[in-house]
Amino acid sequence: MDKRGIGVIGAIAAMVVAGLIIYGLIFYGPALWGSIQRAIQGTPGGLPFYPDAEPYTPDATVSEFFNWTMNNQMPANWSWRIYKSSAYIEDIADWYRSQMVGWTKESDYSTYIYPDSGIALSFSKNNEGAVVVLYHSFTPRILLLHGPKEGITYALNVRPPAGV
Repeated sequence: MDKRGIGVIGAIAAMVVAGLIIYGLIFYGPALWGSIQRAIQGTPGGLPFYPDAEPYTPDATVSEFFNWTMNNQMPANWSWRIYKSSAYIEDIADWYRSQMVGWTKESDYSTYIYPDSGIALSFSKNNEGAVVVLYHSFTPRILLLHGPKEGITYALNVRPPAGV
């Protein structure tokens, strides 16, 4: 086989590899990107991360208002992140109930979060507090909050802006 034949085979192999990479990015890219985002951003206090959740960012028209509203409700020294999921909030709540190993459940109740019902869970461990608020807003949302234990009661009252 001469050099030209080897060059053609190499070019075909490169095109096949490029095609496989493009195929993988198209079909697996969104899930992979979500995993990368979660790894970079983490969760408040290293709380468990629901498997199909993706970071949620409101569109530009409401994001400043959304962040302002959330930050002005936060208890001192608490952090928050919001995620979206395709699962039912009841299933997400069950998952968090089973994943918070080593934490003491402080509260677990249904609540109204515009425009639908929601679930609020709170947990404590040593001097830490964690609150998980689940609600529907077009798709299920997971609001994770983490901070000092004494802020749990206040953190349970944190609510996202209506309809976001």
